[in-house]
Amino acid sequence: MPVEQDIASPRRTSVIEFAGAIAYAILRRRADLLADGALTDVGAAAVLHYDPLVLYMPGAPRRTLGIPGTAAALLKDTRSVFLMAIYGSIESRARVTRFRRAAILHRFRWPKHTFVFLCNTAKEETLMRETGELAVFLNHNLLMSENDFHPIEGEPLVFDAVYNGRLHPQKRHEISILVDRCAMIFAHTFMESEAYEKELIFRHARVAPGHRFINEFRDGVPETLDPPAINLIYNQSAVGLALSEVEGAMYASIEYLLSGLPVVSTPNRGGRDVYFDDDFCITAEPNPRAVRDAVTALKNRKIPRHYVRARTLEKIERDRARFCALLQSVIERNGGSAAHADGWPFRSKLVTWKPWSEHLADIQARRLTAFDAAT
Repeated sequence: MPVEQDIASPRRTSVIEFAGAIAYAILRRRADLLADGALTDVGAAAVLHYDPLVLYMPGAPRRTLGIPGTAAALLKDTRSVFLMAIYGSIESRARVTRFRRAAILHRFRWPKHTFVFLCNTAKEETLMRETGELAVFLNHNLLMSENDFHPIEGEPLVFDAVYNGRLHPQKRHEISILVDRCAMIFAHTFMESEAYEKELIFRHARVAPGHRFINEFRDGVPETLDPPAINLIYNQSAVGLALSEVEGAMYASIEYLLSGLPVVSTPNRGGRDVYFDDDFCITAEPNPRAVRDAVTALKNRKIPRHYVRARTLEKIERDRARFCALLQSVIERNGGSAAHADGWPFRSKLVTWKPWSEHLADIQARRLTAFDAAT
């Protein structure tokens, strides 16, 4: 669908819909109704343009649309477009309706603000559009830097597979148990418990001694690996694993492909398969035997890593062009002028996590923080 149609305008809100949004907020999501929220709270955002102001950002646990009401109030007189990234799967009417209700309440208080929801799957886009909101199918894995993840010539093969995923039941590590040699890369967030992490590691040590958990623990918490260290492990592995049933686009899935790894996935919702290719990706049944057999099949095919990477980049570059066209369109539709950028000017993942007061300082100082330092 042409970008011009993608961002035409949200559907007008009926009285009944507005009342429903207020009722839902009172009962379930009070922060969406109140113009509060501390500027000291840490949030994710990226400045993409000024006049009009264009911010790329995800939602947040407390407030559906991420930016706290206090920060939005400080921007009340600023014509602003929020490109809303989707973290996690929203392939349900209940979840997309929650975003619609939050957007209705936000626009009522701050009518100079516009939202465009960037969806990880075509189904998410359809569901979001049906609510009346502006939505574009642009999977956020297009933002991953190909400079961080890439094939390394001559690196010896150490592992049959690698799984980069939080040590959480959602990730279903147990399905990998029959893979002989498997590297486990992980990180710790507020969603994991130390008890479960230790239990999972001990279980694999007992029943799958060829599995190696890569991250070191410090004071009971796993240290986060930087991209070069992760890329090295990828290049020492034959296949990447993606085993959850439901999540978002899964950054690790695109990291695998950019590193040249074929991927074994299970049936899933959320968009991690958008850049998969039948030439080097297998969707296996979610059981240990099927995953092991799929890993063996892909490993034995010895698919050239540069082929996997090149095919993936072709798809990413197509969607990056659409992202740039969308950005140009929202700027021009809101009275601004968008300069043409040669190549891909943005840094990996776009967003920076920091207090909202610092994001607002970037806006006031007109710092285009999402752009690569080289541009």
